[in-house]
Amino acid sequence: ARIEKEFVGVIISKFEQRSSRSASLAFGKPIINRGYIAMLVVDKKYRKMRIASKLVRLSIEAMKHGGADEIVLETDSQNQSALNLYHSFGFLIDKVMNRYYFGGLTAYRLKLWLA
Repeated sequence: ARIEKEFVGVIISKFEQRSSRSASLAFGKPIINRGYIAMLVVDKKYRKMRIASKLVRLSIEAMKHGGADEIVLETDSQNQSALNLYHSFGFLIDKVMNRYYFGGLTAYRLKLWLA
């Protein structure tokens, strides 16, 4: 994201096809189109301006357009601002990952089901 000539925010996401782990092995593993949000950063001077919301919305729209069945991400379990943002888009906690971050911090894997 840019305001005039200054870069103020960025989102990094990717899209991939994966085999479903939850599928029955007797019937093979169906392919799931998964979007992944790897990073979202907004310069502190520009927070509270809905820049993060716009970046997430654009990323979700692009992944939906590409045929994503779900979108996942990880975030610090103590980052209430991030949790509120992602919950506002319908992301739910899918997994708790203890000691995920350096220093032993816990992360949540959040998932947005699209299909």
